[in-house]
Order: sequence, then C-alpha cells, then structure tokens
Amino acid sequence: MSTNTKVALLTIGLLGVYFLNRTRTAGFFNYDIKRVSISFSGIVPVLRFDIAIENPSGNSFTIKSMNGKLYSQSIELSSVSAFDTVVITPNAVSIYPLYFRLSLTNLFGAAIA
Repeated sequence: MSTNTKVALLTIGLLGVYFLNRTRTAGFFNYDIKRVSISFSGIVPVLRFDIAIENPSGNSFTIKSMNGKLYSQSIELSSVSAFDTVVITPNAVSIYPLYFRLSLTNLFGAAIA
C-alpha cells in the first residue's frame, strides 16, 4: 500500500471519528495561552506555553502525550512535545503545557537565506 493511500485512509478515518463524535466534542477546543516562559537545554532555547483548555461539556478526556514538529514554508522551526498526562475535567479549565524546542540551525539558516 502506498504512502498516499495510507495518508488518505488515515484522513478519512479521522474525519469519520470527528463527525461521529462532533456532538460530544462541541466546544472542546476553547483555549487560551496563559503563560509563556523560556529555558535552555544546553544552548537550545525551549519555549513553554501553558495552554488553558476550557471544557464546557459534561465529558472529561485525557491527553497523554503529544509529539511533533513545527514547520513554516518547509523549514523545521522546532520540535513540539508534551509528555505530561493531563485530564481535562468537565465544565472547567485545565492547563496543558507544550514545549517548543527551537531548531537554531534551521532558524538562522532561514534568516540568512
């Protein structure tokens, strides 16, 4: 099975899950950035965004982890990760920390080009 076929099937599956759960998840994605901080891992800057997720429904859900990369115009700017398990409680606001580890070589390379 080709990569394009796998991506298409995954997309169809995710859309199906989204539309089947649409009434349950309505309003789940109300969010606000509450705090931004910077730290360093060696010489690599790490940005921490505390995302306040508002859950106006009566259902709770759990975010176990997230891992990915942030791109802009085909240039990788940072890796994004969050390995803290957070329970988004019903009818409340929960804080979810996201960490952006900046790719300095790609950022400076893009600035020079």
